[in-house]
Amino acid sequence: MAFLTAIKGDFSSLQKIEKSLNTISDQKDTRIQNYWKAYADYKLAIACLNNKKMADGNNYNAQGIKLLKDTKRKNSEEYALLGMMTSLSISFDRTTAMSASGEARGYYEKAAKLDAKNLRAYLGKGSSDFYTPKQYGGGLIAEKLFLKALSLKDTYATAANVPTWGREEVYMMLVRFYQRENENQKALLYCKQGLKKFPYNPRLNKALKDLSK
Repeated sequence: MAFLTAIKGDFSSLQKIEKSLNTISDQKDTRIQNYWKAYADYKLAIACLNNKKMADGNNYNAQGIKLLKDTKRKNSEEYALLGMMTSLSISFDRTTAMSASGEARGYYEKAAKLDAKNLRAYLGKGSSDFYTPKQYGGGLIAEKLFLKALSLKDTYATAANVPTWGREEVYMMLVRFYQRENENQKALLYCKQGLKKFPYNPRLNKALKDLSK
């Protein structure tokens, strides 16, 4: 819910989460704390982007990217999030589109190679293909990658603090893909499936209204 309120312009709840992560001092968990700090920065950056606070969004995104880049021997989850944040950086500086998109693809490939069952790696790879212009070969494998992501569990790990996010975003991207391809029946199908799991998602609710006209 913190992200939903941030999207609407109230950043306080999400900022409190970020600050609370900064106050935790248990050194043995620093790595996972840094991951979640970066994720909070990612969500804040998206919220800023939606509210046209470009400078703030860029700062949050750059802050999270630095945390992840400074992590040694990155695991699949760290590479996947780093790829997402690197891709997001294009929204704040279009001149970096070519270099940042290539860099992000490399991170997604590493994420999938390290863990072939990482839902977030396939979300990233699918998103990368989705946003690549068709004249450059984009859009050919996005559907397959998003469906692959949906076929996976949120996580196969047993620890309580591991990442489980991403399924909501996969539904959003899959609906957008089918809408773009004028496959509205498929878009409606996955929109309804997504809303069963995430009934308050504003983009899926908007898509449902558009597809039901």
